[in-house]
Amino acid sequence: MSKVQPYFAKCLAGLEPLLEEELKGFGFKNVKPVVRGVEFETDYKGMVLANMASRFAIRILSPWWEGNAKNPDDLYEQGKRIPWHKILHVRQTFAIGSTVSDENFPHSQYAGLKLKDAIADSFRARSGNRPNVDKMNPDVRIDLQIYNGRVRISLDTTGDSLHRRGYRPSGAKAPLNECLAAAMITFSGWTPDKPLYVPMCGSGTLVMEAAMMDVNLPSQWFRQGYGFMNWNDFDRKVVEEVRMELWKNKRDPQAVIYASDKEKAAIEQTQQCVSKMSWRTQISVERTDFFNLKPAKEDGVMILNPPYGERMRKENMEEFYRYIGQKMKVDFAGYSAWVISSNFEAMNHLGFRPNSKHTLFNGQLECKYYGFSLYEGSRKTKDVSQKDA
Repeated sequence: MSKVQPYFAKCLAGLEPLLEEELKGFGFKNVKPVVRGVEFETDYKGMVLANMASRFAIRILSPWWEGNAKNPDDLYEQGKRIPWHKILHVRQTFAIGSTVSDENFPHSQYAGLKLKDAIADSFRARSGNRPNVDKMNPDVRIDLQIYNGRVRISLDTTGDSLHRRGYRPSGAKAPLNECLAAAMITFSGWTPDKPLYVPMCGSGTLVMEAAMMDVNLPSQWFRQGYGFMNWNDFDRKVVEEVRMELWKNKRDPQAVIYASDKEKAAIEQTQQCVSKMSWRTQISVERTDFFNLKPAKEDGVMILNPPYGERMRKENMEEFYRYIGQKMKVDFAGYSAWVISSNFEAMNHLGFRPNSKHTLFNGQLECKYYGFSLYEGSRKTKDVSQKDA
């Protein structure tokens, strides 16, 4: 058995409780949530599992060096003394991602540049040569975190962010982060024995995340490479072993998912995602306006990611959300409905009091994710099918 060591799983703000529970479910030890991430301990095989199966982590980091730095020049001097040759070959490329919260450092990018110079000069002093930087596709990714003078340098085991699952068509628009979509489904309490409606489905992120949960398929099933595959201790046998174990845990499909959108491009992208499935979750993809949609089942779960209103007048946005609430009340009575939006004022016009609330982030936008238990109302919806969302 390989040595157990500490790791750090980064995630979007608000997803820490879900990630904590997930990592405990993997059997990892000393699992501890912190801001935008969870610390845990496991061995090499566990690190591979976390990368291949976590639905909520963005990156899995392996702490490499910790110390103190008073300012950028101090960081440079400290960085030159780190034995980089143990993790990076002179013929390999590298990149540095940095997060800084310290008044003595002007900004994160500058701290990353100082550490880059330290690495380069360390190699020059040792061999006369230095590895090159490749920001797009490096062999080794290095994560730099500085908080109030405390420095943590980690190796990024992941490579490309784990939210990029590999099922999305090339060039497809992705307004909803895949990890966020998985969290929205989990927070909703949906299970495959309930019908799931995803109106305004966009490029199909919620649909695919739900379909993968249906059969218990790992989040990275469509992915080919990880950062740790470029390391000297890469063990392909362990990777294949983990992948086989995850495949054996696959379930038969059970869910019925209804996806719809009024935009042709959104429907085409969703259909392209669904076409990559090798299993047969029952998914209906229909081009129709939400306000014309009639659910085929009397109860279930609906998840809605409506426009937030960046290109609409305030009055029109509030009216639009009021129509959404009326539609939900009349045609989705008996459903558990969930709505996410960064437009807090418009959310107040849905006409329901939420029974569950979460603060989540869609990119840089702070959003509220509200859950409603719908009941049948007496008001009739107006004909809003022509309203432009």
